[in-house]
Amino acid sequence: YFTANPIQLTITGNTFSNWSYGDGGSTAIDMSDMTGTANCSGNTITNINSQGDFEGVSISAWGSSGTFTVANNNIANVVSSGAGGFIYGISGYISTVVNTTQTNINNNLIHSFSSTSPIAVVTGIYLDNGHSSSTVTVSSNKIYDLSASSTGCRVYGIINYPTLRGNYTYTNNYIGDLRAPNSTVADQAVTGIKLFL
Repeated sequence: YFTANPIQLTITGNTFSNWSYGDGGSTAIDMSDMTGTANCSGNTITNINSQGDFEGVSISAWGSSGTFTVANNNIANVVSSGAGGFIYGISGYISTVVNTTQTNINNNLIHSFSSTSPIAVVTGIYLDNGHSSSTVTVSSNKIYDLSASSTGCRVYGIINYPTLRGNYTYTNNYIGDLRAPNSTVADQAVTGIKLFL
């Protein structure tokens, strides 16, 4: 958890594996409230078993400037078997103030997530908010084998919520094998890329 500003931060080559926990939430890599330059790359996050929520890599670029890169990470084999509401492979909380931030989420391998939660939201990449001055690029990520089994579940490859703001580019992503076979939600149970405009 990093909050010092401005920063020059590199997180690379680390392995986070074989975690188990109860109904609480957990995050493998949490980079919060930053300005400066951050590079999170080449990390492995795997074999996570929980009864709660989980985020693999979480980045909140709430400052007015900076370049934040999440690339070439492998996030796989995450299971939530309790009441927890979500699994996010990578989550980006984008600044809502005027800023010159550049967020790059590229070439990540995200796969093999499952949840039995009654309110499950299983997502490869989750993006939150933004400002008309924000720039975000999501490219060449491979997202597959995401599933949830309850009647109230949703499964997304990539989602931007609640409102898309800024300059967003989605290119050359592979999204496949998304499953919510028992879902009875009123809107889409399974979506490759979901944008709230």
